[in-house]
This record gives sequence, structure tokens and C-alpha cells, in this order.
Amino acid sequence: MIQFNQVTWYSRLLTVIFFLCVFPMIAFYIGREYQKTVEYLNPVEACASIL
Repeated sequence: MIQFNQVTWYSRLLTVIFFLCVFPMIAFYIGREYQKTVEYLNPVEACASIL
């Protein structure tokens, strides 16, 4: 039975899964999109970094 407003084993498990799996994936996606935006706004520097 679900117990509200109490710390249970499954609430701890969901917290660990979120901080070890979901949060890093979201942060990586945001960082990748930010890098794409920076490269789009400064194409000369992006070409120079390839060489």
C-alpha cells in the first residue's frame, strides 16, 4: 500500500535512480544543446577547433 508523506524504501530507490540516471541525462542534453548553439553563433571558432 502506498504511504504518503513518509520515507519508504521505494521512495529512496526512486531518488537514487533519479540522481544517478535521469538527472545526468538531462544535464548532458542541455549541455549538448548549449554547445550546438554556441557553435552556430560562432562558426569560425567551430571550424578552427576541427583543424
